[in-house]
Amino acid sequence: MRAPSGHVWTRRQIVAAAAAIAAVVAGVLTATLPSMSLQVAAALACATSLAAFVAARLGWVLNPAWIVIFALYLAGPVGTLVQGAGLGLSVVAMLAIGPIPFVLAALAIRPDVRDRILLVLPLAILVAFGGLSLLWSTNPEHGLAKLTIWTLTGLLPATFIVVLAPASPRFLWGALAVAALAYAVGLIAFGEASALYPGRLALFGDNPIWTARAAFIGALVAVFGPFPRIAKVIMTPVLIAAGLLTVSLGPLLGFLAGGWVGSAAMIRAADRASDRARLGWIALGLSSGAVLVVLLADAMFGGAGSIIAKVVVNDPNVTGRATFLDAASRLFLAAPLIGTGLGGFLATGLAEYPHNVVAEIGAELGAFGLLALAAWFGLALRGAGRSPIIMALLVATAVFSLFSGSVASNAEFWMFSALAVAGLSRQHAAVKRGSPDPVPHAAGASPVPQTTLGSGY
Repeated sequence: MRAPSGHVWTRRQIVAAAAAIAAVVAGVLTATLPSMSLQVAAALACATSLAAFVAARLGWVLNPAWIVIFALYLAGPVGTLVQGAGLGLSVVAMLAIGPIPFVLAALAIRPDVRDRILLVLPLAILVAFGGLSLLWSTNPEHGLAKLTIWTLTGLLPATFIVVLAPASPRFLWGALAVAALAYAVGLIAFGEASALYPGRLALFGDNPIWTARAAFIGALVAVFGPFPRIAKVIMTPVLIAAGLLTVSLGPLLGFLAGGWVGSAAMIRAADRASDRARLGWIALGLSSGAVLVVLLADAMFGGAGSIIAKVVVNDPNVTGRATFLDAASRLFLAAPLIGTGLGGFLATGLAEYPHNVVAEIGAELGAFGLLALAAWFGLALRGAGRSPIIMALLVATAVFSLFSGSVASNAEFWMFSALAVAGLSRQHAAVKRGSPDPVPHAAGASPVPQTTLGSGY
């Protein structure tokens, strides 16, 4: 291309000129929108698209860690700022739509990533069947609202993570740990008692259960992440303390289950014949046995003051879960193949959902939905492989989903199961190279420089 003056335009200049013209046109069009919220949304969309375009030209890809960080640790403060400014923007929509330009850019510069979308098929089938079930749902209006949120907080983020994880050089565990630590410090310093659950701290008016989840996820990242021991010693107690201040049983159980499985995966990743591995299994077995003995003794001799009596028998939040599970099982038996339709649990009059994802899917989507969920979780378990940190987070968030939330509000499970599923592409690439799947360094081990996704695992 030659300018009128005879100057020959380079490709970089053409790109810069096109970007400038697009920015001017977008600015003019944005100014014509009738409301401030639409103008801000359009401006953010244009800026994000331009950033994704420039990043793609430079060969950069959005790291999936930022999707997790925003959902767990930035949604609260961003939502507070947006609400205070009166912009009328949806933080959930920002989370779901914001990464789209970067995902498209990753697909454009990394054609090999496109096949990875097929890994999301079981989850996509599950969500699509949920949409189809509205045809026979006893409460299609509520089901449609749930389907919309489930798509925005489950299907889309999971798809983005599966696409971006293989395209990114490594998952930014350090950034996730820093965000979690800042969140925990903020909770300890500025947390307020929840109006819904007195005596339980929360941040930004959230349910203390979600606050506990975020803190305990950070604790697992600190324990199993690729950090120096001194960093683990500093971060872990703060994150665990923040989680305990919420007095949330389900997240605590998830943390303990994730810690146990992560420890087992870490020992399994070591040389089985080594003395260190043998000692690790012995220590894990003895500690697990000691905990069980203490709990059983407390339950048998503690009476009304035992831990079991306090947190299970006498806690209405816990005993109510049994009622929900009984109602969900009755709905499943009434329509075992296809369920009562998404949103159908509301017809029981007990609650909007049974606070157990497996029971919810069984009741509303029947055996077909349970099979799709099992296929997705099976892929995640296989993708997590020998990675202690991914296995710990997968199991912890799965336990979270068994005690609270619905399919639409368990974003943590959908995101970390997607990160585990993305590990299948890493394993597939290792097989194609003819080399064994790289084993990530265990917690506390000296990090080894790597350039593949395996380094993030």
